[in-house]
Amino acid sequence: MAVAKVHLEGLGWRVRDVSSNQPYDFECTRGGERLIVEVKGTTSTGDQIVITRNEVAAQRAHFPNNALIVVHSVELMRASSSPEADGGELLMRTPWQIEEDRLRPLAFQYAVSG
Repeated sequence: MAVAKVHLEGLGWRVRDVSSNQPYDFECTRGGERLIVEVKGTTSTGDQIVITRNEVAAQRAHFPNNALIVVHSVELMRASSSPEADGGELLMRTPWQIEEDRLRPLAFQYAVSG
């Protein structure tokens, strides 16, 4: 998320981390503009990401004032007791319109009783 924050600040956005209480990571302001941002980091090429139902709903509700940032090709350094991320390439999509045909179900909830 640090890489994404630096990138956004470089574009003139004031960035506030709201990931602890919102279904997205950043709320950004620039003049009268407002942008919500979902950030994903991955060691893969970033062609696919996992997003939750709440993340999808939030992005759809805020479109076109929304963005996706994927930091991909991240290298994990495992020399210490907890892995640390290094490097990565940033891809930003804004506005981010979530297209139904690009979503794939990964899990189902099953009601055992009833």
